[in-house]
Amino acid sequence: MATCDANYCFTSIHVGDYESLPDSSVFSATEFGQAVENDTLNAPPPSPLPGTDIMMPYFLVGDEIFPLRHNLMRPYSRRNRLTETQRIYNYRHSRPRRVIENAFGILTTRWRILRTTVALLPHLVENIVYATVCLHNFIMKREQHQQGFKQYCPPAYVDQEDGNRHIIPGEWRNDAQALNIQNLHRVGGNRAGAATVNQRDILADYLANHEEGQVPWQWSVVFRGRNINVP
Repeated sequence: MATCDANYCFTSIHVGDYESLPDSSVFSATEFGQAVENDTLNAPPPSPLPGTDIMMPYFLVGDEIFPLRHNLMRPYSRRNRLTETQRIYNYRHSRPRRVIENAFGILTTRWRILRTTVALLPHLVENIVYATVCLHNFIMKREQHQQGFKQYCPPAYVDQEDGNRHIIPGEWRNDAQALNIQNLHRVGGNRAGAATVNQRDILADYLANHEEGQVPWQWSVVFRGRNINVP
């Protein structure tokens, strides 16, 4: 379980054997999960959304397996009939979430020891994983300031968007083994309080309906092929 920044560098990672735990308990068993639940992430204080006086706490972005918390936003459930605003929110939410997927893709295709059975003691295997993550971050940060050809992560290696905002799959996805990373099922209960649910609704309204929060293409992408009146 890991978090990363917008440049595919890991900011935290938690390695361990959680196979004996049900998926719903994995999140709370990690230091990261405990920090989220106990509000000890050491995040900056809340600040207003750009162009408004609406105060919003800093938060992480996770997918539907994670619980909804004031410091951890997840998409609206696709099992429900979503409003247009909620669909816009889910699209905007999916864009940063795709970054962590690509970060794992880069890591596992460049460091192939992560895709093999390692005949070592568990704590040594954990050290190998941590070492590959540190090396990954070191190389990624070095290439960010490097002019010309990038060998470790050239632009086409990660997902891109064309002029019509269609996703162009990154080259790492051509490696079938890299796509075999096991996904968790739900890793925590989603008993979010009313204030947290309201926080996400406010954020969704800001991203969908406020000029400062919108991106120009979001309506045409989300409702592509549908006959609607785009704002």
